Amino acid sequence: MGWVGAVIIGMIVVKRPKSWAWWIVVGGGASNVIDRLVRGYVVDMWKLPLTAWFNLADVAIVGGAIWLIISRK
Repeated sequence: MGWVGAVIIGMIVVKRPKSWAWWIVVGGGASNVIDRLVRGYVVDMWKLPLTAWFNLADVAIVGGAIWLIISRK
């Protein structure tokens, strides 16, 4: 995520969107950025069978993005 996440979060905060989906994406991005700044890496929490490792922040980012695409806001 790194710098790209920080720029996206900054743009969203300045624009102040009213959709919950945007705030879910921002929350996930902020969580990853905070992990990166504090720990130096993003903590991956779960490994499901036959899939990659992922964390709740990644789920929020993807889920919020899908919600935005579906709702077209």
